[in-house]
Amino acid sequence: MRRGYKPKKIQKSRWRKAVIAAASSSLLSLNVAGVFLMQTSPFQTEPFVPPPTPQEYLAQNCHEPSCDLLLLQTIIFCESSWRMVKNSSSSAYGFFQIIDGTERTTPQYALGRRKFDPYTNIDMGLHLYEKRGSSPWNESKGCWQPRYWQAKARDTAME
Repeated sequence: MRRGYKPKKIQKSRWRKAVIAAASSSLLSLNVAGVFLMQTSPFQTEPFVPPPTPQEYLAQNCHEPSCDLLLLQTIIFCESSWRMVKNSSSSAYGFFQIIDGTERTTPQYALGRRKFDPYTNIDMGLHLYEKRGSSPWNESKGCWQPRYWQAKARDTAME
């Protein structure tokens, strides 16, 4: 080992720190079924409910008949494969690959929310779909359109 070298301490993740802090303060406990219980007061215990996954969030906020859930899922699959990623050749980011100029046209942007949050990205994509249909994603139409029609035909055949 080098002289004067001190190994860095490995820091615990924020989530782990929060769980350890909550457990040590008796606000979080584990019941017999293995479900975390959050204590809001010393006498009341409520089950910890994790936030919905992005797929669940999209399904909860896509209201028929004006919103085609299958089409939006196919667009997201082709744009980002359900990953919050940045396009290396443009400012596009997130599930729907929303670019900066398009982001500024959404009501979420006016409220101070940005495309970097997964749930905001989905809200922006839903807003764009409601206002402009699938046209914001015409560049990737060669990917999502055939997949959408295949999935639509498969769903119709199963009925």
